[in-house]
Amino acid sequence: MKNIDIAYADNNTMSAVKALRSNQKIYARILEALDLLGFFERQVVAEVFNEDKRKGRTDICISDKNEDLFILTCRSLNKNDLNVIRKVGNDEDVSYDLSLIKKAELNNDNIDLCRTDTVYNTRHGRLISDRKNFVSLFLGGNVAYQLLSEFDKPIPIDRIVADINDIEEKPSFKQFISSFEKNLLPNQIDQIIEINAYNEFVKIGNVRVKNEEKGKQKKLK
Repeated sequence: MKNIDIAYADNNTMSAVKALRSNQKIYARILEALDLLGFFERQVVAEVFNEDKRKGRTDICISDKNEDLFILTCRSLNKNDLNVIRKVGNDEDVSYDLSLIKKAELNNDNIDLCRTDTVYNTRHGRLISDRKNFVSLFLGGNVAYQLLSEFDKPIPIDRIVADINDIEEKPSFKQFISSFEKNLLPNQIDQIIEINAYNEFVKIGNVRVKNEEKGKQKKLK
């Protein structure tokens, strides 16, 4: 991992960055994630992005070589905010919650599992989705499944949740996949990139649906 040093442009930003650094575990985790999510110079200069005194919240932003913007929360009355990185770029606005994979090592295989948006509670665990680019299902025992996609229409997430709730035992990877086969139109199947299975947040199964280099698709099964 390349060490990234977050510098500051003024006294206000200096105070925010120092607050972020004060929790060394979270700060180290953020630097690990930034190394996976962007292409940074050795030193990056932060600026204050937003301040909300009512929530006791201060956000800073930094940018990488691709001019993608990364927004970090340095202070907040809601401590969960400190684990979230928001990445904003060309046609992209994605938030990553590093706490979703607990204390597991961050790597290229599981960083997408940190994507966060709307949370749907199911009888077996939490389902998280932006209804366009990903659906993640977190089950007990640190088992998780995730679909990555490029949908141009919203995923029928209510039907997916209903299918999962109809399953008596903890859903298998095959049952997770079958729910999408059942509820998506054929052209939507072609917009799936891949579906992954994780145990202890280590990828143990993969169905590659779209070959982005060759532009070819294959069936889910």
